[in-house]
Amino acid sequence: MPGTSPGMTNNKNTVPAMIDTDDGFLPLLARRVRDNPAGVFAQFEGVSLRFGELDRMADALAFWMRRTGIEPGDAVALMIRNSPLALALLFAIAKVRAIWVPINVQGRGENLGYIFNHAAPKLIIAETALMATIGASGANLDGVQVFTTEMVRAMANGHGEAPSWTEAAPAADETFAVMYTSGTTGRPKGVLVSHRMLRLSAEAVALVSAVRSGDVMFMWEPLYHIGGAQMIVLR
Repeated sequence: MPGTSPGMTNNKNTVPAMIDTDDGFLPLLARRVRDNPAGVFAQFEGVSLRFGELDRMADALAFWMRRTGIEPGDAVALMIRNSPLALALLFAIAKVRAIWVPINVQGRGENLGYIFNHAAPKLIIAETALMATIGASGANLDGVQVFTTEMVRAMANGHGEAPSWTEAAPAADETFAVMYTSGTTGRPKGVLVSHRMLRLSAEAVALVSAVRSGDVMFMWEPLYHIGGAQMIVLR
């Protein structure tokens, strides 16, 4: 993703500096939207996703999640590949103070079913091509709302008249995600990731890479892995 970690100086000849804050990552997006809504957050297949547009999409999706009954603390599972929609969904989940459960799109069979059953999501959003895989996993989906990315994309694109999200940002120590391990030595284990932890992970990447304002970072990691998830703060 292009850009910098929040709080870096604009002088490319200086050492990057972090904002002195104990916030989670969501207020950092609000600052960028306030200061530079036309700034580029990311580029996907040659199309720029700007801060203002990302925030409007996230707001629309947050309102939609509330309408579907998602409340703070509810789990929302995403089984999708990287895309502007995936980015907007992560910020929407943060806005409604839900808990993101990222699912590897390569997941199959009983192991996949175990993760769904263990996480007990209230909402699942997955690519259409993966619906049959989820259905064959043995997961108990009774009472779970399941939507395809095509259905949810329509919600995100209908943001033109949506009001701005006004609910308070989650506390920094609230859980943002439950990221499951691969399960190579036993059952997959859900690792709790707080809003603060994700921000600090991104700041560590910024310090190690010495990224500066205007730098472009090539994103190859999937967002359902911590290596990719932490990059949503490097903007």
